[in-house]
Amino acid sequence: MRAKMKIVITLVSFLITMKGFAQQEIQVLSSFTDQSFGFTTIAEKDINTKWNYFSINEAGADYDYKDNLSFETEHYLSYQFIKNLSFATALSLQNNNILPQIGLCYSIEKNNLDLAVYPTLSYGIADEEFGASLNSVIEYAPRINDKWDFFNLLVLDADYDFDGDIGFQQSLNTGVEWKRKLSFGLNLDFNQYDNFNENDTEYGFFIGYKL
Repeated sequence: MRAKMKIVITLVSFLITMKGFAQQEIQVLSSFTDQSFGFTTIAEKDINTKWNYFSINEAGADYDYKDNLSFETEHYLSYQFIKNLSFATALSLQNNNILPQIGLCYSIEKNNLDLAVYPTLSYGIADEEFGASLNSVIEYAPRINDKWDFFNLLVLDADYDFDGDIGFQQSLNTGVEWKRKLSFGLNLDFNQYDNFNENDTEYGFFIGYKL
């Protein structure tokens, strides 16, 4: 898929998410490391006391290969059957592949901690392969004073296809947040591919805003 088409699809997904959350909080982050740049949006909406919608969209590219844009968008719909635990269905778009998913969601919203973990089984329509994933978003923002907080956001992606390939991606943003809106600080990305035979670490800075 050409880079321009990927950009269009990514922007459309972002806009759909933002339109659906016009009255809800959306977190938008930009990161710039020593090797690449990336953009992330995270949104969540409690439809009612049982149903919840969650979305995360990511796009980025290496500085040396700006035309080779990678992107991933995931949309989860979950139904809580006991406290903190829900059934979950999802639809993901990863580069040229569409992946329907089904699994569970474990979530916690307590004090300054927001955590959501989605273990799911998936089927890739393009590559016709079954797999499993464990996607997590953890935000911890304890207060410093009335205007400032410490800000920590960890995004974890673990993917396994039934051919035996394992991949991990971890992105850590740590810094400060002003008035629960504007955040900035250091960004670290840790990536492991090809059953841990390939490893990559990137570091830089991030800036984020909650709409």
